[in-house]
Amino acid sequence: MKKKVSIITICYNSLELLKRTAKSLEAQTSKNFEWIVVDGGSKDGTKDFLEANQLVHHWISEPDDGISDAWNKGINLATSDYILILNSGDIYDNRFVEYIENNVFDNKIYCANARIATLSGKVVGEFKAQPKKLSYGMYLPHNWAIVPSKIYEEFGLYNNLKFSMDFDWFHRYYKKVGIKGFIVIDKTFGTYELGGLSDKSYIDGFISNANIMKKNGKNKYLAYSIAFIHIIKHKVSGLIK
Repeated sequence: MKKKVSIITICYNSLELLKRTAKSLEAQTSKNFEWIVVDGGSKDGTKDFLEANQLVHHWISEPDDGISDAWNKGINLATSDYILILNSGDIYDNRFVEYIENNVFDNKIYCANARIATLSGKVVGEFKAQPKKLSYGMYLPHNWAIVPSKIYEEFGLYNNLKFSMDFDWFHRYYKKVGIKGFIVIDKTFGTYELGGLSDKSYIDGFISNANIMKKNGKNKYLAYSIAFIHIIKHKVSGLIK
């Protein structure tokens, strides 16, 4: 039977993080989802884990051309009406899929909030979904954005960028449909762990955001001013060294 949600996880040599994500999916009160794992050809036992894990509906293990390429491979494998991208190491609260099953029905992007945690697991804040601010940055937690598969069909997949590939996609969508294309779920449904590419290379990421904003019509001085402000705020926060 067709599942309501496809959850896509990409990984590369991050077996312990993948196990943490798997544990959160095993704990879901609703199993109305398919889990798709796209591995970049890991050498740390990931392939053996995927072969043995009955929770995984589809998986591939092969070299890819970066994060966007891996996401796109997963989307192309998805068979559900809605798609989530859950990074290796991040976790959903155990009632997230149940909430989606009972409350998500429209052809719009639903987005929820996420806790922000350090690598040690300490919760240091909350990432609020604020799609109305997408003109100025990535103001929604990607892993908690529930995207109808029909929207990917209409707007295409992720561009092959080194940074800000998620912001590029959501910015394009927002520019075309505006805030009416989103439904905000003002609830927190999981934990996002700092330390990924966008955190470690945050300066490059914010500059990439500015380039995307400029490409989509924002005044270049305003775009780079926004990036500068975000860089300073991120540096002052001290969360990523």
